[in-house]
Amino acid sequence: MRCASLALLGFLWLASCGSEAPDPVSDTSPETTEIERRVIEVPMQAPPQPQKVEAQSVQIAPLEKAVDDILRQAGEAAVPAPPNPARQSLDVPTARVKQLPAPELANMQTFPVAYETPTEAKLDQAFEVVLAIDATGDDSAVEGLPGKHHVIESEATLSETVEATLSGAAFDIRLTNKARQRLSPFRESTWRWAVTPTQEGSHTLYLEIHALVGEDESLLLDAFSDEISVKVNKKGFVFGISPEKIRTYVGIFGGTISAILGLAAIFSFLRRRKTEAKSANAESVGEDTGNDAGGGL
Repeated sequence: MRCASLALLGFLWLASCGSEAPDPVSDTSPETTEIERRVIEVPMQAPPQPQKVEAQSVQIAPLEKAVDDILRQAGEAAVPAPPNPARQSLDVPTARVKQLPAPELANMQTFPVAYETPTEAKLDQAFEVVLAIDATGDDSAVEGLPGKHHVIESEATLSETVEATLSGAAFDIRLTNKARQRLSPFRESTWRWAVTPTQEGSHTLYLEIHALVGEDESLLLDAFSDEISVKVNKKGFVFGISPEKIRTYVGIFGGTISAILGLAAIFSFLRRRKTEAKSANAESVGEDTGNDAGGGL
């Protein structure tokens, strides 16, 4: 019995010794290195939670600003073409430049420019505006104009390819030939517009000439511009005079001419009667003289 109790106590002691786990931190055996000790001493940390990123609105720069940035990097300051509802719609680029690099300027030349337009027009009655540019070497481009209306001469620094536009809010404008042309070295290059006034009064036409520049001629350089003042009268007016007044003046003039002609006819008739009376008296005196002379004989 005593032996069984001792055996039971020994079994319980062994069980209690096997259930105790050694403390890895307190293990200071020479077999544990310094690196292992540091690794063991570092406490376990939870993995970092993903940060919540708030959505931010990104503003997209306008297309005009993007174009300006690209051209500025290339050394060309560009500005977008201002909207002009009166300008005719053309399938041409709208980016314009104010300055050009030296290589582009070297390819441009100064040419004589002339355009012809009336200073007065009639409402709803079309007239023609003609622009001429001479790249033949002459000093004037007037020879390329019809010579029917008022002519203005100037000059402009242009490239080989040119675009001309004519606009005006009080006019119906129709281009009758090509807006973009390559200047001819043999004859004057001309642009023609059929212009119909739609409003009465003094109005302005805007003539613009652009030089096409760049490798693909995709940019417009403002080379020349002018304002043309046109006085629009009502339909049928001549030099600002209404048809009623014209008819009145014509009636007065016709009456005056008729009166003058009538007086001239009366004067001629009276003069002829007076001449005939003198002739009759002279003949009567002659006959009386002859009779007296015959009776005396």
